[in-house]
Amino acid sequence: MHGKTKIRMLSERVDLRVAFHHFDGTVYVNCKFVFKNTGPACNARIGFPDQGDADGADDTNPGPYTVLDHFRSWVDGRRVSTKLIAGPADLNPLSWHVKTVHFAAHQTRVIRDSYSQKLGGGTTSSPYRSLNVSSIWDVAYEMDTGASWLGKIGSAIVRVEMPFAVKKSRPFPGRGNPYEYKRWSWLGPRQVMYQGFSRAVSHGRALEFSKTNFKPSEDSDVHVYWPVPGGRDLDGYDNVHGRY
Repeated sequence: MHGKTKIRMLSERVDLRVAFHHFDGTVYVNCKFVFKNTGPACNARIGFPDQGDADGADDTNPGPYTVLDHFRSWVDGRRVSTKLIAGPADLNPLSWHVKTVHFAAHQTRVIRDSYSQKLGGGTTSSPYRSLNVSSIWDVAYEMDTGASWLGKIGSAIVRVEMPFAVKKSRPFPGRGNPYEYKRWSWLGPRQVMYQGFSRAVSHGRALEFSKTNFKPSEDSDVHVYWPVPGGRDLDGYDNVHGRY
């Protein structure tokens, strides 16, 4: 997390599964990372980013904050403990789940992390019928923190399993703000748009992003968006009929 390292990320595999209970969405995530130490033996402080909510943050309450539930970590199949710490107040992510891992000279180690979190989303400026707003769901995974390792990521696969069979998927147009997009109401059932480090390939319920030998940036972060059906807000309120 600080200073230079001789450790490379050989591969990254992330599986996200979206599940719903009424209008309450949860994302279940499993991550597998393969690291190789290209130098002498060392201890590496490894952090997993947590985009915690900074509401209420001030000089007397700097955090850390978390939105990740049931975070767990393993090194070479052995469960290890992590500590939640606050990051710099002016930077994202706001907090990290950290652990120290020993690497022998030229050793390869496999790290797995798992967690769950509430499905994201929000109100947009896209009209729904005669209304002025509609809402979208947003499932996300942050890739850019992987750029801190030596060199490029050897290979990365991020698979997002949706709660429905995907009928059509396409990249979100341009680099604008998805929540200011005017045409979400144009999407039909089981249609999604996305952002990420590669074009997504559909496999039934799943969208898969894959790429080799690259240095991720903020533009690499994965997002999959789709409208909340039936003119409803994220909490289930029916805008068309004015009821839950």
